[in-house]
Amino acid sequence: MLNPIWTPAIDQVEQANMTHFINSVHRDYSSDINNYSSLYHWSINKPQEFWPAVWRYCNIKMSKEWDEVLVNDNDMLKASWFNGCRFNFAENLLCRRDEHPALIFRNEKGKRREISHKKLYQLV
Repeated sequence: MLNPIWTPAIDQVEQANMTHFINSVHRDYSSDINNYSSLYHWSINKPQEFWPAVWRYCNIKMSKEWDEVLVNDNDMLKASWFNGCRFNFAENLLCRRDEHPALIFRNEKGKRREISHKKLYQLV
């Protein structure tokens, strides 16, 4: 394997959202999940556990929780996710009013545009 061209500092890794998510999964679901590789394998092998963990970690607001996480998991073309769940996408995007990014756009030419939660709320 080639050496990476960049490696984050230890304090950056410790503060990363991915690290916080791995720690929450380690604590709440499986003590065997303690790094990116083990998280990746868990996401592939147990998507019915992984995706609700992502949902809860991201604190997605909903008016009705799902009845089933994944139906038809043997055929991804016919798969159905979070059956029975009801949530409002706009409510989830507009619940904050701070300067953190709500939307980040980047096109094929490298142009980037970012809109904060505060600005998105003002635009709406």
